[in-house]
Amino acid sequence: MRRHALTGAFIAVGLAAVVAPTLTAQLHVAPEIVHSSRRNVGLGARVTWGLTSATWLYAEALEFLQDTDGAADPGVQVDASYRELDLGLMVLGDRRMLQPYAGAGGGFFYSALALELDGDRAAVDRTGWLGHLFFGLRVPRRSFTPYAEFRRVLNEGGQWVYGGGVAFQVR
Repeated sequence: MRRHALTGAFIAVGLAAVVAPTLTAQLHVAPEIVHSSRRNVGLGARVTWGLTSATWLYAEALEFLQDTDGAADPGVQVDASYRELDLGLMVLGDRRMLQPYAGAGGGFFYSALALELDGDRAAVDRTGWLGHLFFGLRVPRRSFTPYAEFRRVLNEGGQWVYGGGVAFQVR
């Protein structure tokens, strides 16, 4: 089931990539890697599209790789997962060699934890909404744009998330 949820998230981002060209000629798709102060390393995909030259929307799907080493006594199997689907609005600075940007967004998260010992299994999952503020730097090129970003989650413990990726121009 966990893999189906991640597959669904990436399909949602892919559909956004298909619909987005009707909004503007500026469309980028990016693989990305992030690190969270509470969730470890995450991998994901982002689609961005411009409403104007300085205002962009984005959709993002993230899967955090949970570190379960040492989480339980030997003999106890631990399975943990955490996923996010995010949407947001970013405002770009002047288009130069380094282009700053900032914005706000929100999203939906799903987390699950399962423990198994001697055939007995206990599991719990949780869903909810996230809000965040972010800022970053882009290095615009003709067909691709590397970026680095810092995000502050406003709820769920106020974690910091930082990461980056390379956005490839689709259209």
